[in-house]
Amino acid sequence: MTRIGRHFLGRLMAWTGLCLMGATAVLLSTQGLRLFPLLSGSGASPAEIGGFLGLAAIPVLGWAMAPAACLALFIVIGTMEKEGELVALLASGISVRRLWPWIAAALTALMAAAALIALLAGPLAGARLRQIALSLCGRALSASVLPGELRSVVKGVSMRFERHDNGVLQSVFFADERNSAQRLHLAARTGKLTVEPAGGMLHLRLEKGTAFVDSSGSAPHAAISFDTLNLRLPIASAIEERAGFLPPLLLAPTSALLGARPAKIPKHEWEYALWRRLASIAAVAVLGIAASLLALSAPRRRTAGVLFATLLFLSYQLTSRFFEELSRRGSLSAAAAAALPLLAPLGFACAFRIIERRRRQVYPHASLE
Repeated sequence: MTRIGRHFLGRLMAWTGLCLMGATAVLLSTQGLRLFPLLSGSGASPAEIGGFLGLAAIPVLGWAMAPAACLALFIVIGTMEKEGELVALLASGISVRRLWPWIAAALTALMAAAALIALLAGPLAGARLRQIALSLCGRALSASVLPGELRSVVKGVSMRFERHDNGVLQSVFFADERNSAQRLHLAARTGKLTVEPAGGMLHLRLEKGTAFVDSSGSAPHAAISFDTLNLRLPIASAIEERAGFLPPLLLAPTSALLGARPAKIPKHEWEYALWRRLASIAAVAVLGIAASLLALSAPRRRTAGVLFATLLFLSYQLTSRFFEELSRRGSLSAAAAAALPLLAPLGFACAFRIIERRRRQVYPHASLE
């Protein structure tokens, strides 16, 4: 049985790897469509695009681990039944229940990998992705300001320049009308626009100019000359004005594992992000056990393994969205909202096994167990 178990384990891990690559490619391609305006608008090089997508694949691997293990179990057990290996085990007096320790070993290894990604590699990759994304966004925003045209940089902030010489902008006009009660207009001889990815800022340095403050109230207008003036605009606020420019994951550091909670993110949302990460690790075991229960109890339905795997994963995802909404309304704690959806795949599998047992009362040879 040890040799058979090793053969089963090797085949299961190989199929899990293939399913994981497929699921990662699908999820990454959907995110890549949203990232295309960013990558193309910033003039990113092929090396930068490859590095960015490589980092983006790390958290995606964590999300794809559970459905990949679920599908791989259906495929491997279904293949063994189709090739007669399970029948051979029964003929030699070995119950298929002897496969459970090897299934448990595989799921334990996959849970360890999922924990490494969810708790360490994923947050680190997310922080680095955010920094790169802000840099690329800053480059895209600065490139969108063309000579001789008044362009909006951030909502309420516009900029224009006549020409640029080796990165130095000539005859710069800058208008900040975010505060309708006190509008600021700047005119400068030269300027330079750079990106500060560490702070997520666009840095505009103006030299030899005049600042005009236009107050709508009774306060008089003011004109102030300056030799050097430094302005910083948050890149993230500029991105938020462009719907779909970046996935929400990269707009704010919501890892709930690195650094302090940002002021703009609600405490409850921050806590739910952490509990959801922990639940995604347990989902590998839960979906794996549910898939094994279904695959071993319905040998004549192995060809529908993809459908069963999809139903299990959808049951988990849909109930997650339901309990997340309850948690957002304050009806459920963050921990409960993340944990309760794990019961859905197990409930689905147990209900199906009850149906199978009743069917076996009529067809007693319909099961391999």
